[in-house]
Amino acid sequence: MLTVETFTKGFTHPFMRKILTVLVFLTCAALLVINEINFRATNLAFDEAATARRVNLQLQSLMLAVSDAESTQRSYLLTGDERYQADFIQHMSDIDTQSAQLSTRVQVGVRDSVDALLAHVRDKQKIMGETVAMQMAGDVQGWQRIVQSGAGRELMRKIQAQGAHVIAFNNLRLKRFDVQARQSLQIARLAMAGMLLFAVGMIILIWRQTVAKERREARVQQMLEAERIQLEKTVEQRTESLRRLAAHLQLVREDERARLARELHDELGALLTTAKLDVARLRSRVDKSSASAQDTLERLAHLAQILSDGVALKRRIIEDLTPSALSNLGLVPALENLTRDHAGNTGMAVVTRLEPVQLGKDKALTVYRLVQEALTNCSKYARASRITVDLWAEGDTVHVRVCDDGCGFDTSQLATGSHGLAGMQYRVETQRGSIQVDSSPGNGTTISAQLPQDPAPEGGVT
Repeated sequence: MLTVETFTKGFTHPFMRKILTVLVFLTCAALLVINEINFRATNLAFDEAATARRVNLQLQSLMLAVSDAESTQRSYLLTGDERYQADFIQHMSDIDTQSAQLSTRVQVGVRDSVDALLAHVRDKQKIMGETVAMQMAGDVQGWQRIVQSGAGRELMRKIQAQGAHVIAFNNLRLKRFDVQARQSLQIARLAMAGMLLFAVGMIILIWRQTVAKERREARVQQMLEAERIQLEKTVEQRTESLRRLAAHLQLVREDERARLARELHDELGALLTTAKLDVARLRSRVDKSSASAQDTLERLAHLAQILSDGVALKRRIIEDLTPSALSNLGLVPALENLTRDHAGNTGMAVVTRLEPVQLGKDKALTVYRLVQEALTNCSKYARASRITVDLWAEGDTVHVRVCDDGCGFDTSQLATGSHGLAGMQYRVETQRGSIQVDSSPGNGTTISAQLPQDPAPEGGVT
């Protein structure tokens, strides 16, 4: 009967030990070869992925520069302000720079698509340059004909579609590179594990230590410890995945808000402005000597007021979607504007104590949305007459607090549909912060949050 003892005794023969030694060395050599091949393949994949990412960033910068140039072009055409003309010239220069850099970095697989994109960009530059030149020359009807033809919008649509196509293609390449890198790592892992198992098995067989009770107990203990560590790692990975998912969802939401704001600004804003210009033109052409002139002028004035109200409503909607004060002035001025507008709209007394803090763009937006949601909840549910908003830094932590003297609620009986408070919590935890809600019936509500302060001032929002 073959037992572990008799099996291991055969491997203690000198000849068998030599064979095992050769097998161990061959296994090590094979492992080194596999690792070297995997290293080169992974390194190549990482280099190509880095190039694809750079091209995507360059494409996004180019498309942003074209969008900025189009925005300043429209502003200059509508206002004639020379500051917009200077901004337009700078953006056109940025487009040329971005186009030249993109042309030198593009990969072979997307060369034709990028060339087509750059051709659309050049055509778009030509149209914008012609309209600005006409405005400078006083040819208003000329640039209006070009704008009303829709050629610029069609080129912008082609630029966006072509850019999205190239970015999507690069994203597919990035996914393929990621799969290739993971496969290489998996092969290296399996090869290493196989080599280690083989070497450990050979050593165990040579020295006949596999049947000892202490060895089995130690192995079982190691397996249990490894399982515990693996479970802890799994929990950490799942928690991190959920945090990243929450961050991604918040990013998608803010991106969608920004997209809607851009659509309203670019499309609806242009339509309303054009309508106002048409009304003004009609008013100037009314025959004031006719009997119905006064009624016509009143109706046109009423129409102009409606259009102005529409422009103001559009601006308020855009401001709610993407607070411009936050990006242009900083967190403290943005919160001051927010609380001041809330006090004016609701009649509540809002007291602010805001100190400058160092927060990045995402964290500053988190604080802004938290205060905005808290103020909204106060106006909807709290029946409060006074609200206090505090912002200060203490050490490496930024504190924000919103208090009201409203009716309060029982925090242990929150409804499952309380998406506002849940949204606050997800936003804050996504930025590695914490949030507390203190309230009881008849004693008001206090919402407090803590976020880690960014030490470096560059790129931060105060």
